[in-house]
Amino acid sequence: TLLHKAAEESLMKIINILIESKINLINAVDAKKNIPLHFVSNKEIAAFLISKGADIKAKDIVGETPFHKAVSRGNDEVVEILIGNGADVEAENKPNKETPLFHVRSQKAFELLIAKGANVNAKTIEGFTPLHSAASKSKDRIVELLIKEGADIEAKTNRDETPLFFSTSKKVFELLIANGADINARSSEGRTPLHYAVMTGENEIVELLIKEGADVEAKSNQDETPLFYAIRILLIAKGANKNAKNSNGNPILQNAPCISYTTLLAPIFYANSIRVIELLIAKGANVNAKSSDGTTPLHYAVYNG
Repeated sequence: TLLHKAAEESLMKIINILIESKINLINAVDAKKNIPLHFVSNKEIAAFLISKGADIKAKDIVGETPFHKAVSRGNDEVVEILIGNGADVEAENKPNKETPLFHVRSQKAFELLIAKGANVNAKTIEGFTPLHSAASKSKDRIVELLIKEGADIEAKTNRDETPLFFSTSKKVFELLIANGADINARSSEGRTPLHYAVMTGENEIVELLIKEGADVEAKSNQDETPLFYAIRILLIAKGANKNAKNSNGNPILQNAPCISYTTLLAPIFYANSIRVIELLIAKGANVNAKSSDGTTPLHYAVYNG
């Protein structure tokens, strides 16, 4: 509606005209079930719409309230207005069941949420906590604040992954390790943070993990060490056939990393893969290790030319 657009653009005069026209637009929904309050980025307009009856707890098509939106945008002034008017700090979106704390971007918004009782150890439907989320997005300051407020360093997802598995920056890594994160924690698939860092191409994290004593010979449930993953990445980056099969008829790259094929073909990814392999071997990674089906890292190179 016009009111949605006026709210989004902070056009107070237009908003006043529309409201005074007596047309019932305050809680009108668009195609995604947003009401005008979902779009507000101006604190005066937020306060005005609320005073005229805007539903502060209205949910859009993915279950997000105006409070979720304000927190996600990092709009601290609107966050403060919404909290002052009774916004639910524990409102969950869908289907993930993320509370606003999962989307917090600033220290002020974080402190406002905590003061109102936001749960630092809330869990999504997949078992992720705000600390998992902040670690994966390299939100160093938020990670620090969450830890200070008692966030569980070893909280596990439904796949037994701790926040360290998703660390993508040196600062986040150091914060987690300094507070006791298990460097050799295991996921339900038997993978460690080192497996994950290799799989996702986080070379800096690979180096930090190795420096801190991560087990380069840790085996997944398929008996695969991080070196297996590093060589897969290298092969795919060089254009290896992802459907090539071993002597048992199994795809040689069946556990290939969860990175887009286009990304893996980038020259920088190839260079990074070489570096990871060198790091692992320098720390004693066994180039003759065997997976559960008898495959070794050397097999990958042979099967793919």
